[in-house]
Amino acid sequence: MSKIYIELQLLKGQVDSLCKIFEKEYNTDNISSKKKEQLKRNFNIEKHISKSVVKRNLKNKKSDE
Repeated sequence: MSKIYIELQLLKGQVDSLCKIFEKEYNTDNISSKKKEQLKRNFNIEKHISKSVVKRNLKNKKSDE
């Protein structure tokens, strides 16, 4: 159980880092609104993929036990 917790904490740290990078890029005034929308869309896709991977990994680990 603690191994899963540690892995979740590591993933949370990665997501937090992505959020900071995204906020820095997204809030920059010198890029076009089209570019901002593209960054936002890509970020949402990344976030969705991360959640899917976590769910799949947890499901696989439960079935292994």
